[in-house]
Amino acid sequence: MSAEPLLRVENLSLGFRGEDGRVTRVTDAVSFEVREGEVFGLAGESGCGKTVTCLGLLRLLPAATSVVLSGRAWFRGRDLLSLGADQLRAVRGREIGMIFQEPSAAMNPLLPVKTQLLYPFKHHGVAGGKANPAENPEARIRELLARVGFRDPDRVLRSYPHELSGGMLQRVMIAHALLLGPKLILADEPTTALDVTIQAQVLDLLAELQRETGTSVVLITHNLNLIAQYADRAAVMYAGRVVETGPALSLLKEPLHPYSRGLIDALPDLDAARVPSPIAGSVPPPGRYPAGCRFHDRCPRAFSPCTTEPAWWEPKPGRHVACHLYPGNSGGANHHSPLQDMTE
Repeated sequence: MSAEPLLRVENLSLGFRGEDGRVTRVTDAVSFEVREGEVFGLAGESGCGKTVTCLGLLRLLPAATSVVLSGRAWFRGRDLLSLGADQLRAVRGREIGMIFQEPSAAMNPLLPVKTQLLYPFKHHGVAGGKANPAENPEARIRELLARVGFRDPDRVLRSYPHELSGGMLQRVMIAHALLLGPKLILADEPTTALDVTIQAQVLDLLAELQRETGTSVVLITHNLNLIAQYADRAAVMYAGRVVETGPALSLLKEPLHPYSRGLIDALPDLDAARVPSPIAGSVPPPGRYPAGCRFHDRCPRAFSPCTTEPAWWEPKPGRHVACHLYPGNSGGANHHSPLQDMTE
């Protein structure tokens, strides 16, 4: 049995309650683990449940409508989903940082950047962060702003969010996530609103800081090229479920699930004389998922067993896939998480 991972998500199912009181399941039995000091990629089309899963871990979904239907999320020996509100607030920011998809929406437009970067220190009652607890918080902030590429941190600190560009705001959010030296950062599509050049700069910076600090990162993205470049291991999600996990490069070079193959075939390749092949159809909305494998109605390799639930299978060491194409996959009664195979 391997060393205990930093984060272990087990069979997490989340839903939302509608106006009629009925709960629609959005994610179903999501399982994955994040090890110390690694970048873990969570990939899939928009709407597959990546962001909902990570927001659910920190209970940042709307409390009035979101529901945890089942599952555990073990982080350093504690189940995040069972922590009280005060206990969870002590984890957010200090032990787990978050880089939100839209930094302009994540920051308060009425407060200067300095006020917002000082807040984590005040909320957690700490000085300058784990790197040097005795240092002045403002010195820690300026140090990180310089590390993320700002030559004039004081001007940035005086600014309001609307006075900074998208790339500058994203750099501020990276600094914000690192302020207290968290063990884990959830990076939700951290470059969505940025042009290609700035995307590369921001991700190279995040990767450099991750290596220096040893912080683990969950990189949430629909861009498989980013997974290939930055992630150590990855999971592919479809329609609220994880369908494949494994080392990132192995998964992308030799995908096991037809959906993973479809995502890769849809990528443009300037070095190859082929036309990208899009996946037919679209991701079904929550509440209208087909029975059995949720991809079977779009899958070019679907056959009769696909209307029943596929079990997890390990065709190669460290590679797990939920698909009927693999020998021994009888589906239905044998369905279980790949985490069970990893630890048995």
